[in-house]
Amino acid sequence: MAQSSSTRRSWLRFLTLGLAAIDCVSAASAKSPKKWPYQTFRSVDYHPPELKVTRNANVTGLDANSTGYLFITPTGADAADQGPIIISDHDSELIWQGPTGTSFGFQAHTLEGRPVISYWTGTAFQDPRGFGYGVIKVLNQSYEQIHEVSLPRVTEDGAFYSGDNMTYSSYIDIHENFFTDRGTVLVTATNVTKADLTSVGGPQEGWLRDSLFYEIDIKTNKVVYRWSSFEHRDEIPIDQSVETLHGEGSQPDDAYNYFHMNAVSLVGNDSYLVSSRYYCTIFLINAKDGSVIWRLQGKNGGDFKLGPDAGFCYQHNARLVNARFIGQGSERIRLHMHDNANSYYQNGTTPTSGLLLELNLKTKEANTIKRLRNPNDLIYAISQGSYQPLRNGHVVVDHGEVPKIEEFDPSGRWVKTVQFAANSSSYRGFRQEWVGKPNTAPSLAACSTGNSTNLYMSWNGATETASWAIYSGEHQKELQYVKSVQKTGFETSATVTAPASGFVQVEARGRQGRRGKRSATLSVLGLPSC
Repeated sequence: MAQSSSTRRSWLRFLTLGLAAIDCVSAASAKSPKKWPYQTFRSVDYHPPELKVTRNANVTGLDANSTGYLFITPTGADAADQGPIIISDHDSELIWQGPTGTSFGFQAHTLEGRPVISYWTGTAFQDPRGFGYGVIKVLNQSYEQIHEVSLPRVTEDGAFYSGDNMTYSSYIDIHENFFTDRGTVLVTATNVTKADLTSVGGPQEGWLRDSLFYEIDIKTNKVVYRWSSFEHRDEIPIDQSVETLHGEGSQPDDAYNYFHMNAVSLVGNDSYLVSSRYYCTIFLINAKDGSVIWRLQGKNGGDFKLGPDAGFCYQHNARLVNARFIGQGSERIRLHMHDNANSYYQNGTTPTSGLLLELNLKTKEANTIKRLRNPNDLIYAISQGSYQPLRNGHVVVDHGEVPKIEEFDPSGRWVKTVQFAANSSSYRGFRQEWVGKPNTAPSLAACSTGNSTNLYMSWNGATETASWAIYSGEHQKELQYVKSVQKTGFETSATVTAPASGFVQVEARGRQGRRGKRSATLSVLGLPSC
């Protein structure tokens, strides 16, 4: 099959990196010229992307502007700063720039009744491998780390084997960090193991990459449940994988990535929903014995009969609607996903879409409720992606490998597209409400224009700042209030007349003038010219 331009770009990225991991801080990426415009500031050394927002002119009012910020993890050639960021798509205003490093699955949750954010960070390998080794960071509203979830190499069930003669500090994979309401997080992992691959045309003494998921207590880091796809190969035979061998499988450092688990979530209290990218299948797993309750296969239906336009393949971020309330007596359930419909080796024919299905568990039928795509901008995303229903009935669809996030209204009408790069990705992308209350001090920079001083102030992560109060004076401990200025984006600028040898300082003010934290004092002696 002829490769699409998207695949050729991905091959180029892969060949550039070789088989090496994406470093947590990519020096090559930092030094290479960026094709996509990004922002710069004087008060901090951050470089978030400029957002290109394309709107449907026929959608107006409240339907055109959902609340919340975008949570993304720009990764790739156009990402000036790789890492988790919170940004507003209304004006490209940066809200929070997280630590620099390869990150996946950044989102907000509720943990023990309190808002938190989490993301995966570590060492990742690009497609066609598409896995990694790292940890889940959990931060509070002050952006302080309160938990770090990890998987050691040696567990009660044995030792992880990466196949590359490397040892990693934690073996949590990039694909999932699903918070449950019982204080646990669901994560994925991979393990290279010996396997008979003759059923798929490979060697009898071959190697494959097993896909596993773990449920881990967030506070104690204790594993409370584990499931392995390879250990259930009697129910899920290897030769049912849609992803055929492409020369791999003979050596452990090139193991056959046959299953590729990319989503897992809790259903009720006693089952798990598992998405396999390379089986093009959604499995419901019985927690008691790990057996398959049912499977929905996107090409032949599996245990279901597919209705018109209900097919899918290479999907990501599959979730059941109201999953925690689903029990054994449920007859009709709804399932949504990011239907990539494209992979590294098979692509360019069927456009990617957001897909909402209804499953009739009694008649075993799967029917389409809505398929979301913009007919004027068809996308072919070979990897990654997410589907997020909002409280107002809208749906946010992140296209992963293609750096675009689309929003649709309750009727399925395209509302807008947010593009954040030309040649980068965000594994998932979400629109979420968030209130940030950093404990760090605001940042302040200044330069001189001769008789006056230009100030540049910002407070990374603060969402409640409405204005800035400016103080100056001859003595550092005797500063006097000068004036206040309204906050005008992530970084606000102001001009003051300051003594040639004095000091300046700024203080964040909330709504109704509530006083916040102050920056460090800054001497105006010897300031650079503006």
